[in-house]
Amino acid sequence: MGMRCHLEHGPWGAPIDIGFDEAGTGEALVLLPPFPLLKSVYADLLPRLAGLRRTFALDWPGFGDSTPAPAGSFQMDVLADWVAGFLDARRVPRATLLGVSLGGYVALAFAARHADRLSGLVLADTRAQADGPEAKAGRAAALAALSEHGAPPFLDGFVPRLLAPGASRDTFLRARLLCEERSASLAAAVEGLRDRPDRTSLLPSLAVPTLVLVGEQDRPSPPAEMRAWAATIPDAHFQEIPGAGHLACYEASERFGDEVIAFLTSRGVKVSGELS
Repeated sequence: MGMRCHLEHGPWGAPIDIGFDEAGTGEALVLLPPFPLLKSVYADLLPRLAGLRRTFALDWPGFGDSTPAPAGSFQMDVLADWVAGFLDARRVPRATLLGVSLGGYVALAFAARHADRLSGLVLADTRAQADGPEAKAGRAAALAALSEHGAPPFLDGFVPRLLAPGASRDTFLRARLLCEERSASLAAAVEGLRDRPDRTSLLPSLAVPTLVLVGEQDRPSPPAEMRAWAATIPDAHFQEIPGAGHLACYEASERFGDEVIAFLTSRGVKVSGELS
């Protein structure tokens, strides 16, 4: 728990450290967190999954225990290569990727760029589409808020939109404590979210078992939209999580974990042994 993995020659061509937690043994599973949260969002899920897989939870560059990436390099394809570099460093040839929101975008980029290293996918509360005009306007407003007021006011206003309507004050406060606080890191991530490519054309070519999860009350990634694109993935199972919003992995962590465990144990998600 709470470790760092050093990449001397990462995808940015410079040394970088990746903050990660690790538990369990055997086949590999990588947990990629939603924006703007840290790997600690998986604190309850990690020990459950460790009974089935060698499970890693990563912090994004500039988030939590990871060192920042070079300015302007927070891009989905580059982050996918960063995950591949982490797997190299940990001597893991293939893995299942679980990505929530931003993590889902990077998991799809990994599928596009490193398909031979992918053995399964869990895509949760995320989108296959690129940002449209309305979403891009929202990203611009987020960048302005970060620039003018800093991280704390931005997060205080942003996090409630990730939760189910009517979420309790305690639920908000606990989620708020799991967020990255550095404005530069948050802004780099927002720019990456804004500029990410559309991945809808990739979906029919996905050749691994895939679980698509969404909170029933997810506003940024509506269930109807997710159900529609999940139907284009050849070997996909779609499931809504009752009562949860965009952060179903946090708001309904027990049910979320149940769905992931059922998928891992019943859908034949397999990986080869570790490199010697």
